[in-house]
Amino acid sequence: MRLERLTARLRPCPAWQAIDLGFALARAWFPALWALWWCTALPLTLIVLALAWLHSDLWLLALWWCKPLYEAPLLLWASRALFDERPRRGALPGMLGAGLRPRLLPLLLWRRLSPRRALVLPLLLLEGLPRQERRTRLRILAEGSASGWLTLVCYHLEAILWGGMLLGLYLLIPEGLPGIDLIAALENSASPAYWISSACYLLACSLIAPFYVCAGFALYLSRRTELEGWDIELAFRRAPPPPAAVLPALALLAPLLLAPPPAEAETWPTPEAARAHIAEVLDSPDFGTTREVELWLPVADPAQRGTEDAEDSWAATPPPWLAGTIQWGLVTLAAIALLILVRALWRERAPRLPRSARTGHETVPGPHATSPIDHETEIRRLLAADDPGAAIGALYRASLERLDRLGLSLPPGATEGSCAQRARARLPRRIGVPFAAIAAARQHAAYGDRDPSAAHVERLLSHWRRWRGRTDAH
Repeated sequence: MRLERLTARLRPCPAWQAIDLGFALARAWFPALWALWWCTALPLTLIVLALAWLHSDLWLLALWWCKPLYEAPLLLWASRALFDERPRRGALPGMLGAGLRPRLLPLLLWRRLSPRRALVLPLLLLEGLPRQERRTRLRILAEGSASGWLTLVCYHLEAILWGGMLLGLYLLIPEGLPGIDLIAALENSASPAYWISSACYLLACSLIAPFYVCAGFALYLSRRTELEGWDIELAFRRAPPPPAAVLPALALLAPLLLAPPPAEAETWPTPEAARAHIAEVLDSPDFGTTREVELWLPVADPAQRGTEDAEDSWAATPPPWLAGTIQWGLVTLAAIALLILVRALWRERAPRLPRSARTGHETVPGPHATSPIDHETEIRRLLAADDPGAAIGALYRASLERLDRLGLSLPPGATEGSCAQRARARLPRRIGVPFAAIAAARQHAAYGDRDPSAAHVERLLSHWRRWRGRTDAH
């Protein structure tokens, strides 16, 4: 490592000043680092999109989990640029593959949820130490490094940017143009708004990643400067050599400086004399006075007193294994929560027929329910009155009543998109697809002021009559 080629001034400093140095480096190198992040993330984004079967929630979760793959090339670029070696285009393929090195596998497995990821990445990527030495070095570097706070702050910055983008899209779109539904952007994974929200979060991650990587690298450099004295070494290297005229004079003075006899060894008092002198100082009134105080104290068993002292010392200085146990416990709980989330998403995606449709029995309608003939009569009456918007609304209500008879529970206040998604996921295709078309026509008419044509309502009505007849036949 050629310290004399450093383009930044390193010195021992608090952790927050090191983070500020990293943010300054990220601002100076931001265009190159941001482009490098997208060169790594964009191909993986398309691959994960194909593997996730166009499920936006699984796609977003996989991209979030693979963050270390995008951060490794940024760190490799920054480590070279700091020593005045800007990587050229020929080195780009090697840097893009930096995240695929085997030694970075822990960052994608058990260290993925570690708050010290920004500090672990330089240690794994740049040093390449054996496992045991790497653990010891990480423990030394992590003391007082504030890497956990860095992760927490950058995570909140990502959330703030993501929320700001969504609110900007929601508030700045003029009236009369199709806007974004904030509830669907957060909950309905099948809606276009959720895809827009996922793209906004990915953009927020790309904007924060250079600052996060450079700040972690600066923390790493600050700790090494503090432990290894890089600033002192640099000061000696950069110090100017003595003038040539001084060297002969030093050569002439060297014998004279070495000629004087050594000074006589200083004599030290004996231990008895030292104790007497200490007692004399303590007895002096200038030093202080002593007094005797009598107190009533409970008499305890010596064995019990020894146990209490041991407990007090344990509480004051907890054993070193306790921190590791707590850390691994938190990682285990996070992994269990992730598995529960994936299982819930998988069960939500799995098509499952309601009980009433599986057994062939319909739920008994309430006393205020109307018959299918009444619904069809009302729809045709509205079509004859040249009101296709109201007709598609009546057809949508009739479809919801039919889904309720089939046992499909819909939450109160569910939108047309969420109803269509639940129907496609839990009902056969012959029912879910026609209902999705009816829900889409209803959504366009209610929120987009685009009433369907009478012929389109007739086609939807015929499809509704067909799948209604099939369900009644069971």
